Amino acid sequence: MKAIIRLTVPIVPKKNSKTARITRDGRAYLHRKASAIASQETIHWEALVLLAEKKWKNPVEDLISLCLVFPHHPRADAIGLAETVLDALEGVAYVNDKQVKRLMIGMLPKGTRLEPQATCVIDIGTI
Repeated sequence: MKAIIRLTVPIVPKKNSKTARITRDGRAYLHRKASAIASQETIHWEALVLLAEKKWKNPVEDLISLCLVFPHHPRADAIGLAETVLDALEGVAYVNDKQVKRLMIGMLPKGTRLEPQATCVIDIGTI
């Protein structure tokens, strides 16, 4: 089984999205930014729709091969963007991200366009 999907929603990197907070009684905790949570949920739902259009039997339990290509992003690294996408695809394309056994990540150089309005191109297949 194989599918290529093109995300158009903004991707907020999961990496470095936590900020330290202190409660009124002095306890510290980490809080994930709302934009990172919203981004992951939006990617999840867009991927669900796009994979349904490709007749993807979701989620599969086989081993997965993923190729992620991102346009140039001035403040994010490819690993942080990939973590967000991997977590968002969990439960949509595959049951658990432990199934991803082959992962290729690429970020295009500055000035190179991916596709009009695409924020990520995902080539997903079973091994």
